[in-house]
Amino acid sequence: MNLKLICLFIAIMGANLSFCQEPDSVLQVKNNDFFKDLVKKTEYIPPIYIVPNGIVTPNYVKFKSRGQLLIKTANQLYLSFSGGGWLYKLTNTTPSQLVFKRIDNSENFNYNFNAFYFSHKEDIYNLGGYGFWKSNGSLRKFNFIDKVWDVDPLNMELHTPSSYTHIWFNSKESAIYSPYHQVINTGIIIKPSESSLVKDCYKLNLTTNSWERLGATSSEVSSLINGTNLTMATNHGLLTNSESSIYLIDFENNLVKTQRNGSLVQSLQRLDSRFLKYYYHNKIYFTNIEIGNYDSLSFPLDALTLTTYKVWKKSYTGLIASISSLLLIIMLILFWKIFRKKRKRKNPPEIIQFSTHAITELSETEHRLIEMLIQNCKQKKSASVSEINYILGTKNKNAGLQKKVRSDIISSINQKYRHLTLAEEPLIQSIRNESDKRYFEYFIKQEMCAEAEKLISVN
Repeated sequence: MNLKLICLFIAIMGANLSFCQEPDSVLQVKNNDFFKDLVKKTEYIPPIYIVPNGIVTPNYVKFKSRGQLLIKTANQLYLSFSGGGWLYKLTNTTPSQLVFKRIDNSENFNYNFNAFYFSHKEDIYNLGGYGFWKSNGSLRKFNFIDKVWDVDPLNMELHTPSSYTHIWFNSKESAIYSPYHQVINTGIIIKPSESSLVKDCYKLNLTTNSWERLGATSSEVSSLINGTNLTMATNHGLLTNSESSIYLIDFENNLVKTQRNGSLVQSLQRLDSRFLKYYYHNKIYFTNIEIGNYDSLSFPLDALTLTTYKVWKKSYTGLIASISSLLLIIMLILFWKIFRKKRKRKNPPEIIQFSTHAITELSETEHRLIEMLIQNCKQKKSASVSEINYILGTKNKNAGLQKKVRSDIISSINQKYRHLTLAEEPLIQSIRNESDKRYFEYFIKQEMCAEAEKLISVN
């Protein structure tokens, strides 16, 4: 009887413990030489992407189909799953096991499938990804204080490649390079051409959190990235392969290096999804998930030779267009100046506008206006606009017509006076009304009164 009670008590306590503890709060990974060596390394290693159930079999049913990844910083090793914010930290190591404990308080997942993960110093980031029926270009950083992922705002949202293996993080420069991006508007009705691939190389500076366009990605690099079954990040760029050659795409220096080595290509192609692998100090380290054997391939990057390929090419279209427009404007200005000079030399303005008779003869209206201004000049006063309009016969016309007739008549008189006397100063001048600055008053200077009388005497 006592034995039955003890068994029942143990069963109840076990049920309570399992109920209180969240599923997969602790994960255990079988230890081997690959992990023992990985934990010791202190320099940056790109995240290691692993197939579902590769190194651990979670209890949570949704995570059984999720890809797994290891994130190594200088001091820590972390474990995570694709498409969610769950993050595990290595807390205990034994000769046979690695114990990872969940450290996040994330409530949401399914929002960042195929996101690009990387670590910067001791911080952990992921960029882009797909979830909730929409791709995104957000940069997220794990907040170790609040145990959640926070968005780290950027100057623009760039939809990076859906394949995270096509992006490269330069830990020394603190920058991410993306050889192309996608224009995606999943939630709105658009033309097919508006949702397309843009083959431009961009750089994300993590110091300023800003994307910068470097240039158009070269066709050679586009073919290398999209036509390979191997892409591996190194500390100098991305390694890719063709049928018999290995290529290094060096984003930082905008160049491509290569080595023809068919046997190495074959060896690398055998490192398929069953293997965990990473590049570190001129070697590729790998282990078979199923068997657990640990090995490495020596591959010094300084043995590669330089090609004529460029990662991206600067576009000078905008600059050429600007220079062309500026040159066109300069040419038009020069042409106009030359044309005006020739025209002045050939046809003086006075000869074009007036015959000899027209220049020396005043009209009746012009004659009356000069007479009135001479009388005012002798009385040392000026003529108002209304007085001028009365003389010109426009006092009952609209203001616009008055102004035009007044201007034309005074200009004609001054031009005829200039032709006869060769004087630069006009005969009829104007000054603003002292009481109302909106209006002008017209006058002939005292010293020019005699010349004005001569002008009307010969007409």
